[in-house]
Amino acid sequence: MFNTTDGSNAIPPQITSLSSLAQAWAKRYITNLNTTALAEEDPAVVAPRLLAELRNASVKAWQRTEDFLAGEMIRHGIPAELVDPWSISKDIHDIYQRTLKLYAAGNGTQQMTTKVASAIGEIRRRYTAVDPRLIGFVSIQCACF
Repeated sequence: MFNTTDGSNAIPPQITSLSSLAQAWAKRYITNLNTTALAEEDPAVVAPRLLAELRNASVKAWQRTEDFLAGEMIRHGIPAELVDPWSISKDIHDIYQRTLKLYAAGNGTQQMTTKVASAIGEIRRRYTAVDPRLIGFVSIQCACF
């Protein structure tokens, strides 16, 4: 749904703070929204269409995440029971849903960043508290949309 395949909108590796990570994330996805044909329409019209596709995109994103990281779990000895696909998918789905609702309301990138940064930080803290390597599943789930 939101994924770019050429990597041109990848988040730069020098992003270190949570705030700058959230800003880069919001900028990437709002830029992608604005470069589609849908961007010619009102965000209040576009966002509901994208929200309707969100569930399906979430399922597909998890499959891509599993395909990409299944071998790494074995290689790094990450117990499968530590990775809860339902929880990770729901958390990322909720972030996208919240962001799309903010987009529909006419919020700009900076406003959206401010409003979702704490939720992104909480997700990061929750998964890294169990095992810091789990953040890879969360990050890939975000990127696969």
